[in-house]
Amino acid sequence: MSYETERYDAPLCPNRGLRLIQYGWQTCHSGHVQGPVVYRHHSLTFILSGKGTYTADGKTHYLTAGQAFSIFPDTSFLCRADDRDPWRYVFIVFHGSDAPALLKSAGITQEEPVFPIHDNAALLHDIEALREAGKDRNTMGYGLLAAFYRMMGRLIGTHENAEPLGTTPVQRAAEYMAANFPYGITVSDAAAFVGLERSWFYRLFTRETVCSPSRYLTLCRLKEACSMLENTAYTVTEIANSVGFYDAAHFTRAFEQEYGIPPSRWRHSKGPSA
Repeated sequence: MSYETERYDAPLCPNRGLRLIQYGWQTCHSGHVQGPVVYRHHSLTFILSGKGTYTADGKTHYLTAGQAFSIFPDTSFLCRADDRDPWRYVFIVFHGSDAPALLKSAGITQEEPVFPIHDNAALLHDIEALREAGKDRNTMGYGLLAAFYRMMGRLIGTHENAEPLGTTPVQRAAEYMAANFPYGITVSDAAAFVGLERSWFYRLFTRETVCSPSRYLTLCRLKEACSMLENTAYTVTEIANSVGFYDAAHFTRAFEQEYGIPPSRWRHSKGPSA
C-alpha cells in the first residue's frame, strides 16, 4: 500500500440537507496516485505537509502545504503525491442539497476548486473537534454536523473570495427583510443590519430597486398574507400577527391600499367556489 490512512466513518444523520460521510488523515508515499476516479460526494482536502497535484476538468493544479482543494461529485479526477516530498492531508467527505451553497459561500467552485489555508492551527483544532464529536453516537450525527459547520464558518469568514448571499448592501438588506418580516422588524433594523445610516440606506435602496425599503417590507408581508389567506383557515387577525403587522386594522388598511379589497373579500374570491 502506497499510503497510510486514519479514517473515521460518520454516524448516519437524518438531515438530508448536509451529511458527513467520512473524514480523517492520509499520509501518501512517494508518487502515490489516486484515480482517475469519480466520487458521488463532495470532498475537501487540506494539505498539511508535502506536495502533490490535483487534476480535474482538464486542468492540473500543483499544490503544497498551506493549500486546500475541493473535489466535486460526478467529476473524474486524479491526485498524485510528489515523488520527493509526498503530501499528508486531512480529508472530509460530505453530501447533501445544501453542500453547493455552503461551498459557494466560501468562494469554492468547480472552476476555482483550490483555496488557501489561512490558519493551520485553527484547522487542526476544527478537525480534532470533528473527531471528538464523532465519538458521540447519541446525537444521530448532528453533533458532528455542528462541528463541521463551525469549521466551514471559519473558512467562510477568512476566505478572501467569500461570497455572501447578497453582494451589495441593498441585496443583503432585501434578503434580511424577506427572511425576518414576520418578526416585527423595521426599515431601521434593515439599515443597521447592513451598517448604513437610515436616510442614506433609504435613498440607496430606492435607487437600486425602484422601490422604497418600507414598501418592499410591506410587500413581503402582504405576499405571505395572500398565501395564508388562500391556503389556510387562519383568521385575519392571526394572519396579520403572523406576517408582522402590529394589529389587524393596520393589516387591513395596507391590504386594501395594495389590492383594492379587504383581506376577507380577497380570500372569498380565491376560494374553491370563486
